[in-house]
Parts: sequence; C-alpha cells; structure tokens
Amino acid sequence: MKKLFCIVVLGLLLGGCTAYTVGKPSITEIIKLGSTKNSTCRFYFRSKEFLTTHVLCNYLTQKNYEYDTVNRTELIWNGVSEVFFIFENVNVPLSCSMKRLGICKFGDGTLRKITFNITEARKWMNNDFVKSEKKKEIEREKQKKKEIEREKQKKIELEKSESASSNKLNRSFVCSYGGEKSRIKIRGNTASEITAIGVSINYSIVDLSDRGAFTLTGSSKAGRAWFIGAKSFLLLGASTIPYDCN
Repeated sequence: MKKLFCIVVLGLLLGGCTAYTVGKPSITEIIKLGSTKNSTCRFYFRSKEFLTTHVLCNYLTQKNYEYDTVNRTELIWNGVSEVFFIFENVNVPLSCSMKRLGICKFGDGTLRKITFNITEARKWMNNDFVKSEKKKEIEREKQKKKEIEREKQKKIELEKSESASSNKLNRSFVCSYGGEKSRIKIRGNTASEITAIGVSINYSIVDLSDRGAFTLTGSSKAGRAWFIGAKSFLLLGASTIPYDCN
C-alpha cells in the first residue's frame, strides 16, 4: 500500500511539472559549474525555472543515471528534457530506493558540465577528453590574448605615425637618377614607393616643411629615407643620392 501511495505521489509530482521555460533564465546562468550534486538536484527539483516536463534526481527517472567507476563521473538527466548534467569526483553515485519510499540519496560530486546533447555529455564523462578540451581552451585564450596584443600594438604604432607626421596632402612623384626611376605616392601621413626594379617600400611618417618639401621616414626597408623638394635626395644609410623628382 505504501509503495502504491509513493508511486501515485511521484506521478503527481512529475505530471505537475509541465511549465514552459520560455522567457526563463538559461539553466547555465542559474546553476554554475562547480556546484555540488546535492544543490543541483535540489535546485532543479524545487525551482520553477526547471519545471519543463519532469523533475531531476527522481526515483521514476533513475534509469537515466549513468556512473563511470573509472573516471568517477556521473551523468544525470530526466529522460525528457534535453539537458544533461555531468558530475566529477563522484565517489557515491545517486541512488533511489522504494525501501526508502522512493527517496533518493544524491551522493557526492561537483558539476563539471551542462550540455544539451547526449553524445557530447558522454564525452565529458571521460577525464582524458576533459583534459584535451581544457588544453584547447587554454590555447584559444592564448591566441585571443596575442591577437588583442597585436591589435593594441597596431593601434599604438598608428597613433605614433599620425602624431609624428605633419603632412595632410596627397602627392605623386616620379624620381629619376640616371636611367632609374622610383615612383612615389604620398597619401597624408604615409607614403609608398615602387623602385626601379619593382620593389614595394612603405613609409610610415611623412613630414611637410613650411617651404613645401616632403621628408619620408619610417621605411619598411631599414636605412632608407627621402627628401623631396626643390632639390631631392634619396638617403641610404650615410649616403645621399641626388634625384630629380617631378
């Protein structure tokens, strides 16, 4: 008689848990990783946030509990909702018994992962898989930090270039020396050059003097700079080569 009474009560509990979760906070926002199995089971059971179709950690849904003795992990779900809880460091798995009037002992363990796919959930039960995923996550974070640092450096260099340059004009020149010709395009605070042999060189700083002469520095090829004015020169290290620029 007691057994029949328990089944009826549990059936009412399960049948009454049919509230929709539309507009409710996400499960992953409410139950945090690292939570104990005890708190997870109780929170899911009591909170209206999770009363989707069936409760969790219940006698009538215990067929949906999986325990891995090697990895000491446990997978729990209610058999209806596509929400899967994986616990780690589990020495005592969840157990329910009609001898205890259907009451469940939650056991121990902490929440490792919440997923919405049974295949993925079973992967997360494996400790080697978890270690691999953590390594990937660490590597992704490193790459993300490097990318952020690169963007910061680019921004700093651009700000330096803009602050160092005094030119706002756009000009184009063909600079000749003997039979050699270099084509130079000045665009505000930067400039580009195509040499006589087709090599492309960039300049990050362009200064304009009061007399209308341009000085190109910050070359992508070390030791190279230009002075373009009434008299023009290509500066190669300590050498100064006169050019005719028009």
